Amino acid sequence: MPSIDSYHALKKYFFRLSPRDDEGVSWCSIILAQAMPFSAFMDKAKYSLENNDFSLWPKASDNENTTDMGWLLYSTRAQDEERLSAILSEITGEQIGVKWKPIRSSNANIRKKDQTPNEEKVKALHVECTVDRLQEVRDKLTHWYSSLSRKFPDGTKMRLGPTITAMTSMNNRTKFASCLARQATLHAGLASAMTREISTNLMLDRKDPATKKSFRDILMAITPENKPGTTLFHTIDRQFKSDIIVNFQFHPEHASEANNLIAGLVPYLKDHGHHFHLKMFSPEVLQRQAKAKWNRTTREADSETDAELANLLAEDDDLNFTDKPTLDKVIVQHNPQKNKDESNPLVSVQVPAFPTEHMPSMNPDKDSVSSFHPGPTINLTDDPDSDKESNNNKSSQKSLVSILRTSRVQEADEISRISMSDSATRISLLEIEISMMDKTFRDGIGKLQSQAAQQAHSQLEHGTILSKILSTLKKIKPCCTY
Repeated sequence: MPSIDSYHALKKYFFRLSPRDDEGVSWCSIILAQAMPFSAFMDKAKYSLENNDFSLWPKASDNENTTDMGWLLYSTRAQDEERLSAILSEITGEQIGVKWKPIRSSNANIRKKDQTPNEEKVKALHVECTVDRLQEVRDKLTHWYSSLSRKFPDGTKMRLGPTITAMTSMNNRTKFASCLARQATLHAGLASAMTREISTNLMLDRKDPATKKSFRDILMAITPENKPGTTLFHTIDRQFKSDIIVNFQFHPEHASEANNLIAGLVPYLKDHGHHFHLKMFSPEVLQRQAKAKWNRTTREADSETDAELANLLAEDDDLNFTDKPTLDKVIVQHNPQKNKDESNPLVSVQVPAFPTEHMPSMNPDKDSVSSFHPGPTINLTDDPDSDKESNNNKSSQKSLVSILRTSRVQEADEISRISMSDSATRISLLEIEISMMDKTFRDGIGKLQSQAAQQAHSQLEHGTILSKILSTLKKIKPCCTY
């Protein structure tokens, strides 16, 4: 380009470009007017850029002239930057970008190479916005991330920290260093866990139409048992470049309780009535935990496998050669019929016999039927002893019938509740299978349409070629030989 003869002329095309004398990387901003996503563009151009020692990264906000408004204290690397950018842009109505990078701790020239080792740099999520909207965006975010905030957009507790350039006194710079120390120790102290039982983590923020709550809202509202004023999980987010893995971060004091909840997510959602979010889990997980129950007392899932394992350790003391003693207390397995009988004990009542001397004497009448009581008729002129014995037999039969009828009703209620739970699981599995079938069907239709379009294009080309051949043959004059 002959018109570019100096850095001043080059900055017309590359914003933020400036000359430098020492070694290092030169940075500049460029605008790419492409109709495709940035990831698709990089898949096509990354090898050409690497061959020429160039690198290209997207800006946090789609704006040419941006500035750091601040950084989020207590933020972690596991949080999704794109998701937070979309949330903050929605609640403020401004174009905001979020990016994970080191926190500037001095007023040194940013263009000079930082000599601090990478492992010693304290990093956090930085909030970027346009230069001309800096103060307006700061005022809006202060409502959500100030020291007085108690509710946060996605449930993760964070505070908006200022940049080092905004500090005006030495006392504030000392407090700024304390904030950096908190951020650094947070990364070293947080415990983490992950789950692979979810078939798609793209539904973390999808809300249940009935409760208007997402999977993230439900879990971020859980409080630990020993600290009711805090949340059990610090962050919940999908893993970078993964569609099935979900990462959880929590305080080390709550590691046992958090791991129990992560392992029993399916029974927890069933116990609290959140059947909509069971669609996130794979069919294998739903079948494996179909009989597991959530225990609200111990805050963990109880299953038949866990009970059987405990029973195994309570038996066979003669074959136990380990240092750990055999359990003294025998754990009784869950027996639904036994629990049902214990919850409905039989009560026997001795009814005294009616004195015979108070019975009036009447002529026996075998053809009359009492219509006052709908029950069985009683002949008062028969033998009292025989009547007493027959009445006792009838009452015993009646009590047995009522007892059997009560147990049958309770058993039917239990079966109906189990069938309803199994039906909900089958319905969720059926919805997943139907969605997969629908996706396969749509992909097949798309392939058929593409093949039909290619065939039509080929036929059109063949027709054009044939028409040209025919027109050429018509123009050729026939030769006659004599």
